[in-house]
Amino acid sequence: AVVNPLYDQNKTLANKIALINMLIAGGADMLMPITIGEDTKTAVGTVVDYAYYKFYQDKKLTRTPFHALSPPERELFNNRRKLLEYLSDRLRECVIAKEKQWDREELRRLKLLAKKKAGSVGMIQETDAACPFFKYCYQCGRSVGVNLTPCTRCFESFTCSKSCKVKSWNERHKRECLVSVKRKVRARVKAASIEKQKQGKEGKDGRIKSKKDKVKKKPKEDKLLVVSGETSTQADLPYTGNYSYN
Repeated sequence: AVVNPLYDQNKTLANKIALINMLIAGGADMLMPITIGEDTKTAVGTVVDYAYYKFYQDKKLTRTPFHALSPPERELFNNRRKLLEYLSDRLRECVIAKEKQWDREELRRLKLLAKKKAGSVGMIQETDAACPFFKYCYQCGRSVGVNLTPCTRCFESFTCSKSCKVKSWNERHKRECLVSVKRKVRARVKAASIEKQKQGKEGKDGRIKSKKDKVKKKPKEDKLLVVSGETSTQADLPYTGNYSYN
């Protein structure tokens, strides 16, 4: 009812925002599934998707050029856009909070499953990012009826249009993306270093073992001196015939 244009009478933007905050504080879930559409054409989205759906239902306000609107209509249009932006911000905060609470082991399992389903080298690069908790436009918050495109640098956020991509990059995603890419580079370098050390250790152990096998000495045996058909345990000295052993 807060985002429905039918209830705009006697409700200012500040009152609507205050009511939204009160509902969220009372335990309202921003990600609760909501059925959008009428008759046979329906979809399931969030409160942001429902708000955008109702916003575009007013065709006179949305399809008329802004300069052709009357002053009251311009004010109404701007208030509705601000309300949509506020809902998008709150949805983003909710998703980020949910991602922090999500099981890391489940994230790892879903990430590996996505890599197996990808099947190609190009898709594997895309799945190097953390598996998202909820796929939505990082700027406007919509998840239904839009074509979501991932960020070509970090693959961790999605946008539905060029305008959302530019605005999101300038407002918040630029620093987040750079931090994410640096973290991934450090993780890959560390993993490569550990793997290299492991391979070097295995190769060194193999060389040492091979060298030990080659230089392994045979046990010493006492040399026996044969004199007149008899054996002797004395030192192996050359026999000249001038002396003999008893």
